[in-house]
Amino acid sequence: MLRYHKISMLFHWLVGLIIIGLLIAGLIMVDMPKPDKYTVYGWHKAFGIFVLILVVLRLSWRLKQGAPALSANVPTYQLFASKLTHWALYVMMLLMPLAGWVMSSAGGHSVSMFGIPIPAIVNKDKELGSLAHDVHEIGAWVIIGLISLHVFAAFYHHFIRKDGLLWRMWPQKEI
Repeated sequence: MLRYHKISMLFHWLVGLIIIGLLIAGLIMVDMPKPDKYTVYGWHKAFGIFVLILVVLRLSWRLKQGAPALSANVPTYQLFASKLTHWALYVMMLLMPLAGWVMSSAGGHSVSMFGIPIPAIVNKDKELGSLAHDVHEIGAWVIIGLISLHVFAAFYHHFIRKDGLLWRMWPQKEI
């Protein structure tokens, strides 16, 4: 069984961990007291833009490099589910930061990435900001579901099928 390239692994784990952190921060920051709330919002936006950049690079790498083929004994429905889930994750990894950026810009709020100002992606527009907020909020639950499905499938292959699939993306493990 072929393994993912080390750069693919780096993108996978780095983006995955940052997104999990962003989801956790997103769920708790809305109820935080000011000014802590605004500090966390700033970090959330910065890491969101960073994720957008990483995902564009990751997707470019994936399209260039490809992914190792799955074992021939994986059922067709699982191949389909795997491809659908992976591409849905890519869509959501692009949509979430873009929706957040639009939400901030349309709300007249600045966005910066670790002190580097990021220009507004749209003009101030209350209705667009509200729509982007809804997309961002619903998208958070969609991506939580997709990540859960992704992790469940990895554990299913590792603990039930015992087919070594998890090791393809695990650093330092020879298979």
